[in-house]
Amino acid sequence: MAIPNWIRQQPFAGKSVMITGGSQGMGLAVARDVVRLGGSVCLMAIDELEDAQRYIELLRIHEDQ
Repeated sequence: MAIPNWIRQQPFAGKSVMITGGSQGMGLAVARDVVRLGGSVCLMAIDELEDAQRYIELLRIHEDQ
């Protein structure tokens, strides 16, 4: 399956996104997609934030390779 041009252009490059409820579920999925599309994320959550932060950092390292 071909990757659409708008994804290749990294539409979130140089942008920061603040995500509430970012430790799980839809919030974490949105954070993952923003990172994959070149952006930075600020996660806010009541609990489980450390696990989500590690997950996002691993994604960022993987995407940079």
